[in-house]
Amino acid sequence: MRLAVFDDYCVGLVEGDSVRDVTSVVPVEFDDWPEQRVNWIIRHWSTVGARLQGVDGAIRPLAEVALRAVNPAPPQVFAIPANYRAHLGEIGERSITKGGRTAREVGFFLKAAGSVSGPADGIELPAGSARRFDHECELAVIMGSGGRNIPRAHAMEHVFGYSCLVDLTMRIEPGEHEEDRSLRKSFATFTPVGPWLVTADEIDDVDALQSRLSVNGEVRQKARIEDMIVGIAEAIELISSVVEIKPGDIIASGTPKGVGPVVPGDELEIEIDGIGCMKLDIMEAAPAPRPFKDKRRGLPVGGGRGVSRKECERMRRRIRAAFIRGGTSKALVFRLEDLPGDCSEWDELFLRAMGSPDPYGRQLDGMGGGISSLSKVCVVGPPTHREADVDYLFAQVQVDQASVDYGGNCGNMSSAIGPFAVDEGLIQLPDGDARVRIHNVNTGKIIAATFAVRGGRSVEDGDYVIKGVAGSGAPVRLDFLDPGGAGTGSLLPTGRELDGFALTEGFDGGNGHVLQASFIDAANPCVFLRAEDIGIRGDELPDELEADAGLLARLEDARRHASVAMGIAESLEAAGKNRLVPFIALVAPPVAYTTLSGERVEEGEVDLLVRFLSSGRPHRAVPVTGGLCTAIASRIEGTIVNSVTRRSAAGAPIRLGTPSGVLDANASVKTDGGAGGYSAEYASTYRTTRRLLDGFVYA
Repeated sequence: MRLAVFDDYCVGLVEGDSVRDVTSVVPVEFDDWPEQRVNWIIRHWSTVGARLQGVDGAIRPLAEVALRAVNPAPPQVFAIPANYRAHLGEIGERSITKGGRTAREVGFFLKAAGSVSGPADGIELPAGSARRFDHECELAVIMGSGGRNIPRAHAMEHVFGYSCLVDLTMRIEPGEHEEDRSLRKSFATFTPVGPWLVTADEIDDVDALQSRLSVNGEVRQKARIEDMIVGIAEAIELISSVVEIKPGDIIASGTPKGVGPVVPGDELEIEIDGIGCMKLDIMEAAPAPRPFKDKRRGLPVGGGRGVSRKECERMRRRIRAAFIRGGTSKALVFRLEDLPGDCSEWDELFLRAMGSPDPYGRQLDGMGGGISSLSKVCVVGPPTHREADVDYLFAQVQVDQASVDYGGNCGNMSSAIGPFAVDEGLIQLPDGDARVRIHNVNTGKIIAATFAVRGGRSVEDGDYVIKGVAGSGAPVRLDFLDPGGAGTGSLLPTGRELDGFALTEGFDGGNGHVLQASFIDAANPCVFLRAEDIGIRGDELPDELEADAGLLARLEDARRHASVAMGIAESLEAAGKNRLVPFIALVAPPVAYTTLSGERVEEGEVDLLVRFLSSGRPHRAVPVTGGLCTAIASRIEGTIVNSVTRRSAAGAPIRLGTPSGVLDANASVKTDGGAGGYSAEYASTYRTTRRLLDGFVYA
């Protein structure tokens, strides 16, 4: 049989110049994981193979379908180097196979499974690169059954089938560029496999097959499989002596002489007798994405494989996204791969998506809700931190200004990232209590999210209630690990628990008023002020604070001075451009008060009152990172927060009285290290999350 994968990972039988769709043999559960259909068929071939010929599927001309890789998601890709004697040392100083060392001496190496592609994908060379990129013509061996220590005499019994494979390589430049071989061969689209898979029973003598590769009609490589130094059976024996071979694995068996360069615009054609012919266009990819950096720390977000200008233009109109509530915030959540490869385009995209700037303050022309907690964007991608499962970038989109801030994290939306990664298939976890380690790119910190998984998806329904959100949901535990210095590099940015600084205009109406504050940086940088020092009680609701424009202006002035004092901004003007951090928090001793919902909170139910301002507006609940920073500050003797906090039993959570109700936060601070003699071990709390909408945002 000849099996092909086409269009949206449908599986078909190739019959002459047509393909018959047989996808229906694969369980419908794989509709959410279509790249794995071929692996399922291979694993169940003993029962499925005989049924395929009887499937009455739609028949389409091959010329009208987009052929994908014969196995789009192989568990592993092995490659045998230096396997034809005439190829040894063929490209001189750019070769690592010089000196007569053959496959028997050098063994095998791995290519990234993500480099596998199909005829419809072509081959994309990194844009603007002056490096040399070479083609290598190879026979692909697709494994049917796996195992360890497979003896050579029985190795061919484990082969499922064969296909054509091109091994693209970025060559070394001695003394200047000498990257590891697996890196140079693992760019996306650097392992085309196709046009289809021919099952092993169709090939009488694989050693008798002949391969050919041509570029723009010029034949460059031509060889017989029997000329390989290490045959297929010996290669399987070698690989399985080191690692377990798995069904669906691909082995690139080695290239003959004639390796040569390709450049954008070339057409490459590979043909192997008895298997088929695969034609590939050589293209230039979009420019490699410029790592989006936190302006101060220079931490890279990472990047997708790059998107062409034409694709970017389409994306500005229609981009896949989810709209998700995390805690008491809502945000558009994007996968990194769906955004333009040039990160400099993101600000404009996010502003249009959220409907900013809006002088009316409502964001009616976008997805925003007119306040900071409803004007947020998250980007989720593969991890760039060795201890993380996933990367997460947070963007605070300003409502009334054409400004996007990346200077800090959103703790509320952090609760949505782990469930999003599981539901999107970015990571696979067994049912039960899952723990996902999230790398927040903005702060460089790791957040551990623990939540329930059932049927391969996160659980949203439950009876856990958080203040500020109607109804209930399944709890998500957030553990901010080693949260100190998230924005400044130090838990106490000035080295002191208590500071005083002069403001442009004092809260008592005079000039040059000196205000006491505690500058704490944990999870996000915060400046804490006593409510009484600025002339308020501390139990006010957001509308009451917002009605006092003069108060808000003076608090913004205090925030800017604090930003400079903490080393976040170099000047008051620069501090005004970063409205996200530091947060400004007003704290007071516990008293009874009434929440936004009309609920009465008694004095004995809270350990302190706190009111936060976020992006210049009073927060209607509390930023989770701000709440955790408050809890940590309450554990540090000498801070303003500690001075107003009711003493609680050792290990008990700190109960924060917020406008929406009580938030419990755990925190642990050690006094034997860190700047100022303190270090934060962790801070944790619980949130709920719910995916509200899947689809496309038009921006």
